[in-house]
Amino acid sequence: MKHAQRGLLAGLALLGLLLCRSTVRADDRVTIRGAYYREPSTRVIQPVVEITKDLPHGFDVNAHYLVDTITSASAAAGTSIDNIFTEVRSEVGLGFGKTWDRTRATLSYKYSAESDYWSHAVWASLSRTFWGNTATVGAFGGFSLDSVGFRARTPTCLAADGISCPLNSVFGGVGYTQVLSPVAVAQINVDTAYLDGFLANPYRQVAGIGYEVFPEQRLRTAVSVRAGYYFPQAETGLQAQYRYYRDFYPGRFRRV
Repeated sequence: MKHAQRGLLAGLALLGLLLCRSTVRADDRVTIRGAYYREPSTRVIQPVVEITKDLPHGFDVNAHYLVDTITSASAAAGTSIDNIFTEVRSEVGLGFGKTWDRTRATLSYKYSAESDYWSHAVWASLSRTFWGNTATVGAFGGFSLDSVGFRARTPTCLAADGISCPLNSVFGGVGYTQVLSPVAVAQINVDTAYLDGFLANPYRQVAGIGYEVFPEQRLRTAVSVRAGYYFPQAETGLQAQYRYYRDFYPGRFRRV
């Protein structure tokens, strides 16, 4: 991890501690956690710092910083043979929320960057509870502006500068959760996303053919239902979930 990333993680942690010490409200919190994963060809280290601060009049703010350090031996890095390489992804996010009696609204922003990929995402959500807080209806929507950069102009991306290709996405969804009893709950969610831009892997080629040619647009929709039941005497929970996903291309292939 670079010195600047270590310094930012330490700074966020210190800021969170100062924020939490300024008040005794229990909902103010700082979370520092890490994830470690390893297999024969890949190692992932992911430290995360999250800060949540309650403000007057039902407002709250949260921030997080994340680092993905991936070390792997893979030909997907753009070479014909396996090479060990390390990729670092940094992510920072900021969110604001407002809670009324039974209604909550949020607005969030996230920026993610790698050596060859950059992403900006903005989204908002709105939820409301009914019937003694046993039912919740929620909706969310947003967009993301991404870009992948590489040194070769390929048929799958004829960007003007020859080194970066955009991918723009619009997404949204609705959900409903119902508490059926003290030990039973049911939920249904519908979400969709429209992607427009470069969807291929700029480093992967097909032997004897060249780079992959992917459609420029995708429309993705998913519907999921879930039910959960808890058996108090056995201290055991049972969940059943079904998800239907459809992904199709709504336009025409670009001729190159």
